[in-house]
Amino acid sequence: MNTTIAQTAAWVATIGFIGMMCFQTLLALGFPLGQLAWGGKYERLPPGLRIASLLSAGIFAFGTLCVLEGADILVVLDQPTLVTYAVWILAALFGSSTLANLASPSKWEKRIMTPIALTLSLSCLIVAIASFSDAPTSTPTQEPLLRQIDEAEKQWREQEIASYRIEVLTVRGTWHAQVHLITVRNGQVVDESASCTPAPAELGEWMLLRCL
Repeated sequence: MNTTIAQTAAWVATIGFIGMMCFQTLLALGFPLGQLAWGGKYERLPPGLRIASLLSAGIFAFGTLCVLEGADILVVLDQPTLVTYAVWILAALFGSSTLANLASPSKWEKRIMTPIALTLSLSCLIVAIASFSDAPTSTPTQEPLLRQIDEAEKQWREQEIASYRIEVLTVRGTWHAQVHLITVRNGQVVDESASCTPAPAELGEWMLLRCL
């Protein structure tokens, strides 16, 4: 799926999540907004529903991180499999919420929360499909890199070069890149590391091979 579409959906979901997180927090604090949630039975929620609203606010906060990471906008959790499944679950959850809001006895919950839940469900679905289709089931991009490393090492052995450093920069999204470093001295790997750095908007991958 097009990265731009997935990231746009993630930002739409993020705006909705932040708005709903604030709304649920206000409900938990006792603001008279109960007609828009939990069936609209209470203007001010009782203690039990206030706790439920507080938990909902936490879910919305977690959902914000998941959709942003699922669309490769930022990396906080750094758990691709967890994020992918979480976004699928969120899409299903808000799909169910859409149906529940449609059936709500509160006209305000039905009119306002139904389109919000539907928008969140569709946005999460787009991000989930994108993150699932982009999951690394295979690593074809590694093959030319490995060939380049093999060719470089062959040339270095012919020139009796036994110490070198390999640096690989992988750009995963607009705001995220990973740098992998491997240091070889006298034919032995003596150090290896990986770190995250800010990345330019374009996706890509490059490798730097140099002697020490």
